[in-house]
Amino acid sequence: MSPQENESLLQKRVSVQGQEYWLEEPLGGGLTAEVYKGKDPSNPSSEVAVKIARPGLSDNLRERFKKENEVLRNLQKYSQGTHYFPGVLAFDEACEISGMKRMVLIQELVPADFKPLSDLKLGYRDLHLPEPLALTIGVRYLEALEIVHRAGYACRDRKLRDIRWEWADGWAGEGWKSQLGKGASSGELRILDWNVVGGKSEQPDDLLKFGEFWFELLLGFQLPMRMSRVKQDDGQENEQWWPIGRLEQQPGWDELSFGTQQLLAQLLYPGLLKNGTAGELCGKFEKIREIWAESPQTLSNEVLQPGAPESPEATEQDLKKADVAYLACTRYKMGGLPAGLADKRGSLKRQWEALANGPVNDARTSLMLAKFDEARKKVAGLRQDNPGWRWDTAYIRILADVASNVVKGKLYLQGGADLQRWISGLASLKPNEVSLEELKQALAALGISCEE
Repeated sequence: MSPQENESLLQKRVSVQGQEYWLEEPLGGGLTAEVYKGKDPSNPSSEVAVKIARPGLSDNLRERFKKENEVLRNLQKYSQGTHYFPGVLAFDEACEISGMKRMVLIQELVPADFKPLSDLKLGYRDLHLPEPLALTIGVRYLEALEIVHRAGYACRDRKLRDIRWEWADGWAGEGWKSQLGKGASSGELRILDWNVVGGKSEQPDDLLKFGEFWFELLLGFQLPMRMSRVKQDDGQENEQWWPIGRLEQQPGWDELSFGTQQLLAQLLYPGLLKNGTAGELCGKFEKIREIWAESPQTLSNEVLQPGAPESPEATEQDLKKADVAYLACTRYKMGGLPAGLADKRGSLKRQWEALANGPVNDARTSLMLAKFDEARKKVAGLRQDNPGWRWDTAYIRILADVASNVVKGKLYLQGGADLQRWISGLASLKPNEVSLEELKQALAALGISCEE
């Protein structure tokens, strides 16, 4: 639609299913439609978004326009009182406008104080959000994603500009600090643009895509990714995106709390760390956010209690609390650093490293020496003796450590054939769980070629 055509529609009346609307101002547009702010002449305080299909659309684009009406109506059925998606008020496939039959979709208007996430991060130093704010947005987005999946859809490639956060509720500037204790419900989210969706088979990709844009919100830049082919549980191969390089080597990674680092790793390595559902992940996000909602002093008092944690799970939880308390004081200036907290945090990190890596040291040594029969026996014993051990997390660490030593020349492999045999031996440590191809792709993500 030309600027002249655009302007000619302003101040026009559009009648959709017996209801008239004034077209007041253009709000934007895309490939299929122009969007205007509309008002009910009988109720000037009632504002809506009026989407008018462009003239001359192809059959495919016409179907996309109609699809948004269908998808939003279905999402409303599954929303259960939540309000993440614009409600549909009316739809007309043959609305007469200026002598032409045009498709028109009337939606609830998302208020102007809902800002795109792409704009939101511009308001912060280094172009990334404070971790507690990013966690709150993550909780809300995963709640919305669970609804989308229940309705049988996948978001596919959701862009930051399509995700709107209400910026008039006290989160601006340093105001987010005062919002922490109010729960994730203190922020509001809206997700726009529903004319292209995927089906159930694409739902797992939604979590990876969420991990990518959540990484960008937290660290201020897009994580480099590469496409790999991964064998699925049914034996079929599928293309899968993998991070290039190790997450802990990314700038700013050390400024994230331990719990948030774990969440990002789970989201960005879906082939090796099974994500679960959006609802299950939402629960994990909420638990980390609840830790941030406590004062640094309260968290410090909890972790500085005499005695050592009684289980690996308790050590992990204490480390999450100590890390949040430390970052809240040092990075976010939310109070003075409590005495003894830094030392306790360091001690918990060492305990966690020992729990995560201690059981695998013998296996790692055997792998380094390419003694795979010996390593297989050690790993079988480890898995039997340590039923609560986080095998997948530790396995990625083994893989990354050994791969790093390949690059540094500490493993004396003679060319591609030796490396192929080494990879095959490593794959045999997890029969029926991780395929040879998956290991090759994991190494490729670390920049290591496995070709002859």
